[in-house]
Amino acid sequence: MISKTTFLLIVALTVSSAARAADQLPACQGVAIADLGSAGLPLALSELSNIYLLAREAKIYVETSELTLQAKQDFLNPHSQIECFSGSSKAGVKVSLNVPSLLDFSAPKSAGNSVWLFNLIVDAHQIGIWNQFSHLLSNSFKLSDLLTFSANQQILFSQINHDEYELIIKWKSQDQTDAAVIIFDAVQP
Repeated sequence: MISKTTFLLIVALTVSSAARAADQLPACQGVAIADLGSAGLPLALSELSNIYLLAREAKIYVETSELTLQAKQDFLNPHSQIECFSGSSKAGVKVSLNVPSLLDFSAPKSAGNSVWLFNLIVDAHQIGIWNQFSHLLSNSFKLSDLLTFSANQQILFSQINHDEYELIIKWKSQDQTDAAVIIFDAVQP
């Protein structure tokens, strides 16, 4: 049985941060948020039972009319990094995304759900990423939060193989689109 404390130790309870100048990053090429789709067999979250899904890695995508930014969080070897950046850093963007990092589908909900908070900042001098476990949101996060659809949110969930799952969450506002692609490993309670 996994406890919330064990999960927190798995992700090392450390705040992960990094900052780099825009001209030190490779240009983003290839994947656009609109092209992100399920990599496996589509599932409904309601189809899962008696299992924990532990996040292994998450990729974050940010697109505006002026810039494209991609970042990655490794949960097994706690490390975050900006993978690429294209556009003008003068555009100035601040992104804060709440992404599930532990989903508890067990009958007694013994571990509970956990949320990871991603913060990305682009300013004229640098691009920064600051990620951490969210104590406040983890205590109130419910799986039904992922089942609540709105006109500006899209959720895709799929099973990649026997013990690997993928969750894609896309958010769209008037002038910005964000996405999180989270790869989970399944663990039996």
